[in-house]
Amino acid sequence: LLEIQWTDAERTLTALIDSLTKRRSEYQDFENKFLRFIQWFENFINNEINQRLDGLTIQTSLEILKNDIRNIITDKRKYVNELLIQARLLQSQSTDQTQLQTIKQKIEQLEQIMDTAEQHVEKRIKKTEITYKMFNDFEQGFENIRSWMDTVEVNLQRPLTTQN
Repeated sequence: LLEIQWTDAERTLTALIDSLTKRRSEYQDFENKFLRFIQWFENFINNEINQRLDGLTIQTSLEILKNDIRNIITDKRKYVNELLIQARLLQSQSTDQTQLQTIKQKIEQLEQIMDTAEQHVEKRIKKTEITYKMFNDFEQGFENIRSWMDTVEVNLQRPLTTQN
């Protein structure tokens, strides 16, 4: 009888240990993904966008911002949504108040980072569109001035006719 109770206790303890190990592993997985995302975000905002646009024309930069950069942000939004689901699942399974608070802070940070990234890209697109429009307006004005100057030059080269 004692051996049966011992075996049951051993099985229960093993199940608890396995459950705790699984939760710890899930939390560490979330933590690692979270840290990798933070590093990606900082590099993306501070370096990668500028490197992708460096030396390109305004029009090409605008196309890259609207297409490539927006697609990257959309893909990362999906990734963050998966991380948020994982975090909320961890949150629902955790009883440790410190861990709950940490997860809550990380959820808020992920949401804030994605909002910031999306706003940053949209501001950059808008600024580039404005710059592109100003450049086109400048070119059009320059062409108008050049055309006017050509007309003035032609008129100045005509012989003066006097009427008596």
